[in-house]
Amino acid sequence: MPPEAVSSGSSRSRRMSVLWFMALTAVTAAMLVLARIPNDRTPAWILSLGDDKARHVLAYGVWSALLLAGLRRGWPHPGRALVGVVLAAATISALDEFTQPWWGRTCSVWDFCASLLGAVLGAAAVLWWEMFRQGRRRMPIQARRSKSFALPRPARLTSPEETLPPGEATPSGSGPT
Repeated sequence: MPPEAVSSGSSRSRRMSVLWFMALTAVTAAMLVLARIPNDRTPAWILSLGDDKARHVLAYGVWSALLLAGLRRGWPHPGRALVGVVLAAATISALDEFTQPWWGRTCSVWDFCASLLGAVLGAAAVLWWEMFRQGRRRMPIQARRSKSFALPRPARLTSPEETLPPGEATPSGSGPT
């Protein structure tokens, strides 16, 4: 492959990552600003998105999907990336819920749980899309394990006479005559 093709592919990848992070920054800013609006002054377009828990699931689902999509070039292990994104979402959600009473809002554990659910769903959707896009199908867990952790196959059941050399006694003491 010519060097120009490699550099153009990596620059395109870099540009896409920058675009993902710009979108992530915009969503993060919107979430933090909208979380500071008192409940009685919440805009009608926000209320039209569903109840409070649905808005948490939607906001953190979009947020985690954007974060994971922006990081997808550096995924050494997709499962670890999902855990990292969910932990980042948990941290932001906890800080957001903790500071909401300062702006006349209520702090809710259920809002935090809805935010985590959204983060897991958004990140899982990106991982699923990447596997689908690449045409890979994940093998079941047992098939992915290395051979050193595989359980031995059950031995074929045999009669005692088949396992002993000719002329030797069986374990019960009665040997061939």
